[in-house]
Amino acid sequence: MRNNKQRGYAFSKKKGRMGMPKTVKDMFINKTELTSEMWIDLLESRRLQITPFLKSFTLPEIGSFRSVRGDGEIQNLNTDKPKFSGDESLLKYGVNLFNKIQGIFDEQPLECVRVFDSDGVRLRTQINDKKTYTGIKHLWGITRSGEWVLVRINFVLVTLTNGSRLEQALSVDIRHSSPVEILKVLEIKPIKIWMHIGITVDEWVNRRFTQYSEIKRLKKDMEFDSKILFGII
Repeated sequence: MRNNKQRGYAFSKKKGRMGMPKTVKDMFINKTELTSEMWIDLLESRRLQITPFLKSFTLPEIGSFRSVRGDGEIQNLNTDKPKFSGDESLLKYGVNLFNKIQGIFDEQPLECVRVFDSDGVRLRTQINDKKTYTGIKHLWGITRSGEWVLVRINFVLVTLTNGSRLEQALSVDIRHSSPVEILKVLEIKPIKIWMHIGITVDEWVNRRFTQYSEIKRLKKDMEFDSKILFGII
């Protein structure tokens, strides 16, 4: 993974880029307007915030990533049996398959997905149902070990028997990355990543609360059963 010096700036413990506030609280106190550089710091700060918790929760595998693939149909990447590849250093915890890499993942907006005709020219108009198209879409992610990754999916648009189109993944490549590269390649604003991480944490809280409630109810039922049993024996 790239270190901070390789990205062209230094990091201090209390602040992000030299002389810039690192947290939202700092920015609020200083009444600072958010620049692109500050957003990068915020995303990096948020990654550091959640990294200690990534090992404590069940995280999806990249191979099970699900998205709308055509006319509302939802499938996961493993269904297409694409070729998975990537940075070997991402293969950890004894898992030797790229599609088993776990983390938080999200895809770029549909309007940013690149679709090409048979001549390799990027499509700018409506799709012709009688033609064959290929495409490239990207995902961003934070792995279980807290590393930024960029995922590239090469796909072909397949025409189904009912005439609808379906994305079929041909290859999936997952590489180390950075917020700067991710924002550029996915053509998204940093707030999208910021909000997705927040939504993920909300899901963690709800999941733990549900588990706690179920365990608490189980404990209560077992205590009740024990009282009945002790009243008999």
